[in-house]
Amino acid sequence: MSANQHNIGPHMAANEAAKVALTRFASESTLASQLPVKLKNGFEVEELSTVCPRCKQDICPENTRGTISTAFAGILMFDAHGFCRQCMLCVPFCGRVKPHGTNFELETIKQGKWVRYNVELPWTLRAWRFVRDQWRKIAGHAR
Repeated sequence: MSANQHNIGPHMAANEAAKVALTRFASESTLASQLPVKLKNGFEVEELSTVCPRCKQDICPENTRGTISTAFAGILMFDAHGFCRQCMLCVPFCGRVKPHGTNFELETIKQGKWVRYNVELPWTLRAWRFVRDQWRKIAGHAR
């Protein structure tokens, strides 16, 4: 074994991964600046965020950074990090958002496997979005 192999243990690999995540976080745009994105069923993705695994608090949108891609028709893909200021922890999260009926389906990676969540928004939120979109059309502010 070389001297370098003796010096690299699991804690050092974790430190290197944390450094890479923080460097990437610092260099990327907020997800909020890349949204909203409208899916082909008309559903508008307005926010993507995550939860800190330590304190279980939501990580606010201004502390989520990464890339959003719509390279595949109708699918929004994201590769991001959230930074929990309370725990000083950089949390990776990635996934896909696909149209599903009038709502969406979220797929994320958990323990190395894709996990799918069918999301049905409450009728009140769907109604509010409909009224908001109609008002934007009338007022000439359609996106």
